[in-house]
Amino acid sequence: MKTYSFDLIDVCLPDYLNDHHNRENEVLFGIPVRNNTSTASAKASLVDELLSSCDERIPEELTTQNFRDILNEQFPLTSTWNRALQYIDLAEGDEFEGEECYAYFVLSWDNEEADCDCEGEDQ
Repeated sequence: MKTYSFDLIDVCLPDYLNDHHNRENEVLFGIPVRNNTSTASAKASLVDELLSSCDERIPEELTTQNFRDILNEQFPLTSTWNRALQYIDLAEGDEFEGEECYAYFVLSWDNEEADCDCEGEDQ
């Protein structure tokens, strides 16, 4: 069974995201945010991102409900989330014609198999 983690890595304009390539067993998610984006709204956007993703690296066994559980368990609900958004000048509902600020997250997993038949392998 895979073990998943979900981490906020940055809140910035897309041009400023560093080291944004996907490594083995990870996928980058980005959602537009404003200074008053709620946790519930961000979670809903992240679920929408998962559902609209065509990324074949996302494990097939990761269901929408599994992803929601991961978000509820690991989403930054602390003041870290509010601190990450406090420097954005725009609030939800503001008209804006420039580039949006995004919150970037990495979903990662390991491939540990619980029922490993390790016969014949050196230990």
